[in-house]
Amino acid sequence: MPHFSTRAQEQYDETRRLFYVGITRAKRVLLVASDYSDGRNRPCPFIAEAGLELPGSED
Repeated sequence: MPHFSTRAQEQYDETRRLFYVGITRAKRVLLVASDYSDGRNRPCPFIAEAGLELPGSED
């Protein structure tokens, strides 16, 4: 999130909104994962904005 093909600011903003809705709905556990199988897939920029970390990102 956002998908690497997202270009319009409205799409980006909607993706950010949906991300925050999703993480605020977690009751007990929130699992944050990233898919590195395609080089265009980078970790979600919203993860850092939310103060979350991906495993292995503590460089």
